[in-house]
Amino acid sequence: MTCCDWIVPPTLPRARRTDHLSPEQTHPDQPLGPPSDVFALGALFYEMLTLRPMFRAESNLQTLHRIRRAEVTAQLLEVKELFPGLDKVLYRALSLY
Repeated sequence: MTCCDWIVPPTLPRARRTDHLSPEQTHPDQPLGPPSDVFALGALFYEMLTLRPMFRAESNLQTLHRIRRAEVTAQLLEVKELFPGLDKVLYRALSLY
């Protein structure tokens, strides 16, 4: 039994979630490092603030394409209206190095 089994019972199928991946994690040959973690945390933080995933699309493949492009300008304008100043934090976290 894993910690996820407490949240999702083992009898239910688990879909692979791609919402909080970094662009580096979508390419098998890319090395992962701290910037990758910061990007993923930025996407998670956006979801916590807006209650919506930042990059989710109709399919996992489309979601991966959105993550690779990392176009966040429209979403950050929404955050700026709701929480002035936090848009700058998210912009920095979601910047591609």
